[in-house]
Amino acid sequence: MRTIILVLCCLTLTAAATLAKDYHLVPTQLRGAPATGKPPQFPVVYVLLAPDITGKLNPTVYQTFDSKDMELDIALLTRDGIIEKGSVLHLDLKPDLEFPSNAQIEAFSNFCKKQGISLAPPGFTL
Repeated sequence: MRTIILVLCCLTLTAAATLAKDYHLVPTQLRGAPATGKPPQFPVVYVLLAPDITGKLNPTVYQTFDSKDMELDIALLTRDGIIEKGSVLHLDLKPDLEFPSNAQIEAFSNFCKKQGISLAPPGFTL
């Protein structure tokens, strides 16, 4: 009996690990020549690399790290099963761009936990 229960638990964990995936939140800068002749400003934006309802990659751009729109989209993606519970969202920071504050990262991490996904510790990409 214990063996059967152990096998079922292993199969359940294997299935959950198979469904869980990695997704990325990547900061980048908007580029473009200013029309006003003023020095260019390149604001930092955040791009969520996740699929849409069809399963195709649908990069979504947000003006701020802790935007309510980003939270709403992630909540809908997890609720609809497009981002599976147990998945990992990687925050791929770039050393030459402005970082979100530790408080923002902590609040976003707590939000992700409530959605059933985890926010990987911020990493750096070059």
